[in-house]
Amino acid sequence: MIGERSIRRLLALLLTLSLLSAAAMRCGREGGIESAPVPRAVSSETAGGVVVEGRYYGVRGDAPPGIVCLADTADPPGEWDAVAQRTQQAGIACLVIDLRPSQEHKGGRGLRPDAFEAIAAGERMLAEQGTAQDRLGIIGAGPGACLALAYAANDADVAALVLLSPSLLAEGVDAQQEVAVYGRRPVLFLACEGDSFGSRASQVLKETAAGLSQLHIYQGTAAGLDVLTTSLSATEQAVAWLTAVL
Repeated sequence: MIGERSIRRLLALLLTLSLLSAAAMRCGREGGIESAPVPRAVSSETAGGVVVEGRYYGVRGDAPPGIVCLADTADPPGEWDAVAQRTQQAGIACLVIDLRPSQEHKGGRGLRPDAFEAIAAGERMLAEQGTAQDRLGIIGAGPGACLALAYAANDADVAALVLLSPSLLAEGVDAQQEVAVYGRRPVLFLACEGDSFGSRASQVLKETAAGLSQLHIYQGTAAGLDVLTTSLSATEQAVAWLTAVL
C-alpha cells in the first residue's frame, strides 16, 4: 500500500514534469531572443533622484513576461549573466539590478539603503522596455531574497517569486511575516542542504506560504546565486517555474 509520503513525492514529481513541459511548449511558441544574448545597459532614477543601473536581456514579442534579478553585495551584476541568458532563451525578459551601495552612498556596507526604491525603479525599467506589467517576477538571492519577498508583499503587481537561500530575518525583514502578507501568489524556494540556514529557512517559509509554492533542496554547500550557477538542474527548475506561472 502506498504511503502518504510516497504520494506526496509522486505529486511533486508530476508537478515538476508539468512545469518543465509547459516551459518547453511556451519557449517554442513565443518569439525567442531579441538578438544575440548580450545585455543592454538601462537606467532609471529612484524617487529620491538616485540613478539605478541595470543590465537588460530583451526578448521579441509583444508584452513578454519579465523578471527583476537582485544582485547583492556578493554578486556583481555580471555574475547573473548565465542565469539571465537562460531566462532570455525561454522567452522571459530579464533585468539585473545592483543592490550594492551606489556612488551616492559612498562608504556604505551591505545593501544600498534605498533598495526598495531601486527595485521599484527596476520594475519601471522593465515596463519601459515593453514587458507585461501583470507578468512580473523577481529572483532574489541571500539578503536579496528577503528584500524581494518584502517588496512583493507590498506590491500586488509582482506575480511570482524565486527565492535563493532566504533567511528568516535579514535586512530588517521578518520573512515569515512577509510571506504571509504575500498571500497566495506563486513562490519557489531553492537552497542546498549544506547551507543549513538557507535550507532551514526555505523549509519554514514553504510551510508558511499560503498559495502555490515549491521547495527544492539540492546537494552541496552553495548559497545564494551559487545555487543556480553551480547546478544546471536548479537553473532549469527556476526557469520552468517562471515560464509556467508568469
